[in-house]
Amino acid sequence: MQCFFIFDFLCCPPALNQKVNVVKLNILFISENYFAGGLDTFTIELLKNWPNRSDIQTLLVNKKHPSQTSQQAKYARLKNVNILTVPFFTFDELKSAKTYSNKLKNIMEKIVGRIKRYAFIFSRIIYFRSLIKKNNFDVVFIINGGYPGADLCRSAALSKVFIRKAKCRIFFNFHNFAVKPKFYEMPIEALIDNLSWLNVEKWISVSEACSRSLQQRTSFLFRPDCYTVYNGITKPRIIPSSLPRKSLSGNNILLMLASYERRKGHEFILKTLQKVTRTIPDVKLVLCGDGTTEEFDYVNSLIDKYMMKSYVVQMPFQQDIDSLINDADIILLPSQSFESFGLVIIEAFARFRPVVVTNVGGIPEVVTKWDESFIVNKNDENRFSEQIVKLLTDQELYSKLSEKAHDTFSAHFQAKRMAKQYKLLIE
Repeated sequence: MQCFFIFDFLCCPPALNQKVNVVKLNILFISENYFAGGLDTFTIELLKNWPNRSDIQTLLVNKKHPSQTSQQAKYARLKNVNILTVPFFTFDELKSAKTYSNKLKNIMEKIVGRIKRYAFIFSRIIYFRSLIKKNNFDVVFIINGGYPGADLCRSAALSKVFIRKAKCRIFFNFHNFAVKPKFYEMPIEALIDNLSWLNVEKWISVSEACSRSLQQRTSFLFRPDCYTVYNGITKPRIIPSSLPRKSLSGNNILLMLASYERRKGHEFILKTLQKVTRTIPDVKLVLCGDGTTEEFDYVNSLIDKYMMKSYVVQMPFQQDIDSLINDADIILLPSQSFESFGLVIIEAFARFRPVVVTNVGGIPEVVTKWDESFIVNKNDENRFSEQIVKLLTDQELYSKLSEKAHDTFSAHFQAKRMAKQYKLLIE
């Protein structure tokens, strides 16, 4: 399988004023998601900046999707988009609603859980078959996390097999890495992968590293190209922070915007912070993101373990990232695995903020366009801390890289450019 970079496909990146052929399409976007974060930002930016306003846009989501909970206000601003929820609970929603009184029941659930999940995937194909035929959708655009990812997305990718003479075209957009199935899952996973390949016209991901990861799945080794389209966001208004610096005691502010999953590198950054404080004691690290209670508490226990309580502010997901980023000096992304793009990087660049990151997944593809010297090995806490100190102590370098960060965002990562590239791919 070969990764096909969308910029190469178009010979050169489309200019922001380049016209896209006006072909009215009836498009169904599908997303199964449970946590507010990068996937929501992408979905909102794509729909908000879709270049052809005459297209009919429908977004289909699960019942506990952020558009129905914490992000409802943001999705409500998408005036040209009809947002629907599926009339049933997803497998993960049903699973999370259950409680088990003893370990034996938990073990039994794990044993039969896989079978139930596959039964759910195939049973929902009938729903999507009916939905697509009834509404005469021209395009089904699946917005998935990793691959194989969400059950709804997989069911939708299979639905065309059962629609005779279907004019509907299916596109599969995935935002994290593909993973190998376990050995006992291989036969059924190979069947689903092969049927999906028959249905899906184009596979699209958000970095070349992520696109290449489909080769982890044997069924995709010798299959057509996977396209890459980098994420983009709307240029923010640069305004003074509504969260005054004095609220954090006037320290040098380091900000880590990430979910509280272990792969995001909270332990790594706390070890790094220990080293930074030896040189710059007046520093404050702000941790902010979504996650379960268990994940939040685990990070809190790490703060205690490394005795960083006086240097760290830990908070749950916040709607107003403008205030957080505007208030910060440096944005940190210390991911340890499965980081396909790193949307927070371009959030920082758009607001004139430099970053220090690890060399994981698609992160280097984004940061290399700015300054590759601030890409650090994911195991090198010493180097990570040195780069933070360098930015905090060299004002001339900081100013130069802040301007360059914004220039990089303007040239490569605006939402209008991203949306045009997706539109060109589905025409």
